[in-house]
Amino acid sequence: MLIYASFLVRCWTKPDGTISIHAEHVQSGEHFKCDDLATLSGWMESVRQSSKAEPDAEEMEQD
Repeated sequence: MLIYASFLVRCWTKPDGTISIHAEHVQSGEHFKCDDLATLSGWMESVRQSSKAEPDAEEMEQD
C-alpha cells in the first residue's frame, strides 16, 4: 500500500523580498510556518513518513 499525503501550501513574497510560507497537512490538519523551501520540504517529508499507509486515488482505481 502506498503512503499518500496532501498539503496545502501558501507562499507570500514580502516587500523586502523575503518569503513567508504557511503549509497544512490536509489529513491531520497540522500547520507549519517557515521562510524557505528547504525547511518546508523537510517538514513535509517528516509528516509524510509519519503518515499511516492509505490507498491513493490511482491505487483505489486499480482495485
